[in-house]
Amino acid sequence: MAHDFYSGESVNLGKRLILSAASLALLVQPAIGGAEVTGYSNPNDPALTLVPSNLTWSNQARQAATELKSHLHHQLKSELLNQRAKGATRIVKVYSNVSPSFKNRDWKTYTKDIRQYKIKGYDSQNRLVRTSRSFPVQSNMLAASLVYLKQDRCSLVDFSLFNLSTWWNGSCSIAIESENRMLRAALWSWLHMVDNPISLSQRTENSIKDCFDLGAPFSISGTKFTCPALKLKYGLDETVDLVHYEALGGFRFTVNQKAKTFKVLYLAPDFQYLADLGSWDKDYYWISFSGINE
Repeated sequence: MAHDFYSGESVNLGKRLILSAASLALLVQPAIGGAEVTGYSNPNDPALTLVPSNLTWSNQARQAATELKSHLHHQLKSELLNQRAKGATRIVKVYSNVSPSFKNRDWKTYTKDIRQYKIKGYDSQNRLVRTSRSFPVQSNMLAASLVYLKQDRCSLVDFSLFNLSTWWNGSCSIAIESENRMLRAALWSWLHMVDNPISLSQRTENSIKDCFDLGAPFSISGTKFTCPALKLKYGLDETVDLVHYEALGGFRFTVNQKAKTFKVLYLAPDFQYLADLGSWDKDYYWISFSGINE
């Protein structure tokens, strides 16, 4: 039986992905000492989230894309059949506004339209016979927008020279974007639901700021920043990492000990490493990049 995402289930999926990412961080700790990892001073630099177009996808990831496309196609196909069963001869797409969750994000790189839409069906007498739920159902997952009803207005009746109602609207069809775009969009969504370079660096940044605000003595040894007052005053760890890197990205802090200032460079995720982990989540009907197959 097909499984659909409703609001509560989308939240559960988000929690699942976050937990999976936490597990990923433990499993994957790429070394930063060998090949230099490019850092970005602006935490909103597009390079930190832009999934490259030239990634190599594993067979497992490609199979996941096939599963996702099939699932999304089934959802729309079932709706068209339900419309026809209700007597609809033509349908109209009614769009909603862009979801606030996508505001100021680079989704246009991956899809032409992220808006949800409802499908309204009308019979031969122009009576509204059915209004669908919103599509894509998984509104917070970018890849869902890559399988869509192609026409804004279309006919559910085959063209006939003797039926005027079929003259003005083409037949309804479902568009499916390429496998590469599907996987890029899925990885983009996954990265926006889990830890990122900003969140990963927050603990170190807060510790350094707190230590400076206290005017407390501190020391730096290699890539470790130690401030005993953090433990005495706040019960926090007195030592934090100045450099950290994992598959989800990382950070590199530079501290001016004399001026008591610091700078941070945010390190982009290892996109190719994550691409290799792509797999089908059969419980949530989605593509996961956690590297954990259940």
